[in-house]
Amino acid sequence: MFFFFTFFLIFLSSLFILIYLSVAILVSMNLNRDQGVKKDPSYTPEVSLVICAYNEEKIIADKIENTLQIDYPRGKFETILFDNGSEDKTFEVATSFKERGIKVLKLNGKNRGKSAGLNEALKNVTGNIIKVSDADCLYEKDILHRIVPYFADPSVGAVAASPVLINPKQSAATKVESGLQTFYHFLYGAWSVLDSIVIGGGGLAFRKELIKNLDEEIGADDIQIAVKVRKSGYRVLFLKDAHFHEFIPPTFRARWKQKIRRSAQIVQALIKHRDLMFKRRYGIYGMVIYPAEFFMRVLSPYILLTIICLGVFILFLSFWEMIKIILYISVASIATGLLMNIYFNHSAQSAGHFSLLHILPAFLDAQLVLLLGSLSLLWRKPHTWKPTRETKI
Repeated sequence: MFFFFTFFLIFLSSLFILIYLSVAILVSMNLNRDQGVKKDPSYTPEVSLVICAYNEEKIIADKIENTLQIDYPRGKFETILFDNGSEDKTFEVATSFKERGIKVLKLNGKNRGKSAGLNEALKNVTGNIIKVSDADCLYEKDILHRIVPYFADPSVGAVAASPVLINPKQSAATKVESGLQTFYHFLYGAWSVLDSIVIGGGGLAFRKELIKNLDEEIGADDIQIAVKVRKSGYRVLFLKDAHFHEFIPPTFRARWKQKIRRSAQIVQALIKHRDLMFKRRYGIYGMVIYPAEFFMRVLSPYILLTIICLGVFILFLSFWEMIKIILYISVASIATGLLMNIYFNHSAQSAGHFSLLHILPAFLDAQLVLLLGSLSLLWRKPHTWKPTRETKI
């Protein structure tokens, strides 16, 4: 019975993952990059860039200088920095840029989390398009010229840029993260072509009228925004050719601390909005994309843990049965790796060879932090965002 149940779990999981990857790869390889959306390069509505910061005195000057370099008509572009109860000199440093056109606001009292900070900041924006930015994200000068034209299409409600790691080869931890980001790039690209993405890291750009307020109990503001936009009947796009640059902690300990907090927020948000799943009125997003993300991020870590526990138990009962399970997992892993190589060895977007050496560590690492993140929710720990760097960007 244990043997059958273990093989059944492995079979279902591997089958789902292979289908999941196959759909994403085929879509990414065969559909055009504009995703069926009509963009207008001459479309230049008023844009507000919102930066929520908490204890970022060491990097906030670099962030503001980077923001001031963004190429967009100055009369149609404003930057609002909201200091969410910092206990250091973030507010003082930011205030020194007021004469250069930066609006600086401060929350009186304790940091209540990024979603709460955004709710306060959004009360003061004037732009029709709102671009949310983390304090540790650096933008390329043409970021808005790449993103904003898509809003000329009335079907588009939000747009996400793709991350580029500042230090992808610094350590084993950053290499694992680089492999994971490569996987997410092509996956989100596929979801975007099919319908919409669920998660938009680094801050989404969205239509102001679609977001009135965010749930302050949930820290994953990007998921909240993406879900609200899609529920309103608009698409949420992912652009492979619009980039932001971010720093990844070089040690596994620091990286896991950041990722576990983030994973807890993702799991919390996905569970909160589970009513989206299998609803025909949301099209492919409701029938395929959201359920797939829910499985991979909420259910899959517990299935993997169950398989490992059963495997250990089976090892004590029958060594040869355990060998069969290991062989089956190896075959499934190799099939997954070959499938990934089909895409990455033929894609113009690929920056290099993507093999099992990239897939397995990244997958296991992601599943581990998702498991730990979801377990941390049982203790109801507050998941307010905190700086993860000790040095400047």
